[in-house]
Amino acid sequence: MNFHEAISGKEKISIIAEIKRRSPSFGEFPQRDLATQLRAYEEGGAAAVSVVTDNKRFGGSLELMREVISLTSLPVLRKDFLAEKAELEATREAGAQAVLLIARELSQELLEELTRTALALELAPLIELHTQDDVAKARAVITNCSVEKYADRIMLGINNRDLTTFKTSPKYALNLIETDKKLFAQTPLVIESGITLADELAPYRGLADAALVGTSLLTSDNPKELLMTLTHV
Repeated sequence: MNFHEAISGKEKISIIAEIKRRSPSFGEFPQRDLATQLRAYEEGGAAAVSVVTDNKRFGGSLELMREVISLTSLPVLRKDFLAEKAELEATREAGAQAVLLIARELSQELLEELTRTALALELAPLIELHTQDDVAKARAVITNCSVEKYADRIMLGINNRDLTTFKTSPKYALNLIETDKKLFAQTPLVIESGITLADELAPYRGLADAALVGTSLLTSDNPKELLMTLTHV
């Protein structure tokens, strides 16, 4: 099953469980055995895994992602600040099935170019949005790429974390969805950041296909149990 199929079209919200070494908002995460953590994700019902490969801010690497891919059967998303075709090629060569493209970091032209490249490589592009300008970019890119093979694998993500202040707000995604209900209804949607409890997923029922959960799983004493509560929403 590819990444797009793994997270979308389900009755309940799918969970993308994250692996990262540290974050600017939290600091260093507990260094647990990677195989054990991934086993907890699988047994807890995660639909997919996200790996943060940015080294400067998150302590990640392509090697970390390769190790994750070797240890799990779940489809893997690469999260990083990517801006070049070669980086997408390296992502595919490493074995990932999906890649994050951050709209605010890219011009519309470059976002479209990278989206086309991802589709050609059979990578599912997850376009991350923060503002109404990002929504407009994504709408144009999806329209322009609609004739591409695998265009139906394009996904949208709304990050509830402000990348300037690193503060999260659960209403951020809900407000952005209101700006273009048709676009978000027609395109698989992932809610990113700010999910720590099952109750926090409830407002997104019927709106989002998946939620990306990292910090709460990486700091939980029982990530399997936490995942099981999240996957029942």
